[in-house]
Amino acid sequence: MRCSETGGSVAVAIVASRAPGRWVVSLLALMNIHRLRQTAFWGDYGSILARGLGAKRDEKTGRLFLERAGPFAPPMMFTHESCVGFIVLVTQSFREKLEAANFGELSFTPTVKKHIVSVPWETWDRQTRLPPVVPDSGEPEEYVLGQRHSEQTAAQMEEIWEFSAPVLPCEIQRRERLRAFHYRWFITAPKAEQRVLFRPPGDGHVLFVDDAGRRWFEREGEGWIDFDEVTVV
Repeated sequence: MRCSETGGSVAVAIVASRAPGRWVVSLLALMNIHRLRQTAFWGDYGSILARGLGAKRDEKTGRLFLERAGPFAPPMMFTHESCVGFIVLVTQSFREKLEAANFGELSFTPTVKKHIVSVPWETWDRQTRLPPVVPDSGEPEEYVLGQRHSEQTAAQMEEIWEFSAPVLPCEIQRRERLRAFHYRWFITAPKAEQRVLFRPPGDGHVLFVDDAGRRWFEREGEGWIDFDEVTVV
């Protein structure tokens, strides 16, 4: 059996061997790798509403502060922490789905609902170019910063957890921008057989999945999770 790596796929070549009276052919295995990301809509307006403001932490506890619109939150959110990289958040209900799936060792850290405001944005049509309600300033951050924190909205919001997936030995070489919010990632081949859901070593939590993992997130993500192209180098 020979292995070859092309594009985002790790392919196992078919090898035929002759036995008395029959041919034995190995199974063709084809595995694609995909990077998880937020579904894109409404440009920066949609980005702020879906993921919230950039990640900040409590200096004493290290827990992440949530500053976002509520009470609705997508099942999985991809925010960014300065000098660290991507941070992944999940709702309580999605955490329960992840724990019930066979994704290996997962970790969940509580967060702090620091500044939660009421915006019923999940009821708006995400197929339009812009949302029906835009802040007067035109700045997406004003959805959140333009209102005071609402204890009632925070109480209605599900608990949100900082999420970490299993680490597999591989390295992100680079990424190239294809269009707004869409990238192609170049990574070295993960050195493990089980890679349904994983992240490379390091602080930044960039999540990758194989085909089986993609099907799971397509089904359970309810349209809030999308995928970037990946090339194995």
